[in-house]
Amino acid sequence: MKQILFVIFVVLAIQVKAQEELSLFDCHQKAVANHPLGLQKTELEQINKLNLDVITSSFLPQFKLNGQATYQSDVVSIDLDIPGVNLDIPSPSKDQYKMTVEVNQMIYDGGLTKNRRNLEKSTYNADVQQVEVDLYGLKEQVNNVFFQLFILKENLALIKVTRQDLEQKLTTVKSGVENGVLLESDQMKLEAELLKLEQSIEELEISVSASRNILSILMGEEIGDKILSLPENIEVSETDLNRPEYLLFNLQKEKLSSAEKLKASEKMPKVYGFGQFGYGKPGLNMLSDQFDTYYLVGLSLSWNIWDWQKVNKERQVFKIQENIVDTKQSVFDYNININKEKTNGEILKLEKAIIKDNQLIELQNKILTSVSSQLDNGVITSTDYIAQLNAVTHAKISMKTHEIQLVQAKINLKTIQGNL
Repeated sequence: MKQILFVIFVVLAIQVKAQEELSLFDCHQKAVANHPLGLQKTELEQINKLNLDVITSSFLPQFKLNGQATYQSDVVSIDLDIPGVNLDIPSPSKDQYKMTVEVNQMIYDGGLTKNRRNLEKSTYNADVQQVEVDLYGLKEQVNNVFFQLFILKENLALIKVTRQDLEQKLTTVKSGVENGVLLESDQMKLEAELLKLEQSIEELEISVSASRNILSILMGEEIGDKILSLPENIEVSETDLNRPEYLLFNLQKEKLSSAEKLKASEKMPKVYGFGQFGYGKPGLNMLSDQFDTYYLVGLSLSWNIWDWQKVNKERQVFKIQENIVDTKQSVFDYNININKEKTNGEILKLEKAIIKDNQLIELQNKILTSVSSQLDNGVITSTDYIAQLNAVTHAKISMKTHEIQLVQAKINLKTIQGNL
């Protein structure tokens, strides 16, 4: 029975721990899901659907209702006087009325509608990818806040440990002062240093709280007492770049290519079918003085055979804009390579610094042990002890900061590569 209870307790403890932990990648997911830009993708999709429907409607029959009533000062009259022939040719009325329904049907548009659809799709894909690029940049912001918070928390923990050590030493010094072995000034110096530590702890707690609040805003939820989980076993290597910007550059060039094809199709001939159904006075018989119905149907051709090179010049503009996109990509590659080399150098520097940090902490701890014993025996003053205690604390803070910065540098490199 005890074994069963122990297993249950362990399982529950693991579940609670899992619930309380918050990894960097959890922060990424929550920040991306919470950012207002995520909603923009849905809006872009709605706009794309509506625009495609509008473009498709250009190949549907177009109906137009027209009405007109006029009165004119004169009309056509035919007055012929031929001997032996009785001609009575009526004249139309001066008041005329017309109501028509016109129907136009696109038969051939030279690929205009097709290219408009392709341009709309290319525009939509480029806009959505731009949102992805902006959201990827959000990960860098989360990285900075996450690791800053982690460093602050670790520094706070180390200083609290130093405070405990100093409080224990203060108890020993007080006993030495009471026994006349140590001077009261040694006690006062330790108490003053303790106040400085309290001040540092308060400042760090405020900074931790502020960083927590910023991360909570980015994620859209309160972090509370969740434990930050530092990424482990991060492997970095020279891999192909997988940044979302590269897809954006390609989609932007596709958009410009689609726009160029659309311009080319504007020069192609257009064929329409049309019909007109009307009722009026007169109808098609202009000499009639009666209301009548009528209709006419036919085909029409429209072809702009000379535009003073307008379309060709507009196509040249799109070609130049494609070259500009290529230039932007080259600049992006340039900056990416610089950032990669800079980050690789930072990783190497931190790895070597951590080796020295370990050696320094080991040495400083040995010195502190010796100095602590000397203070207890009244050989040195508390000033010497405080200086050595601070040296140990600073060495530990330095190593912990370097360890966290090393993880951050590796994450930054993966972010630069687009493999995060």
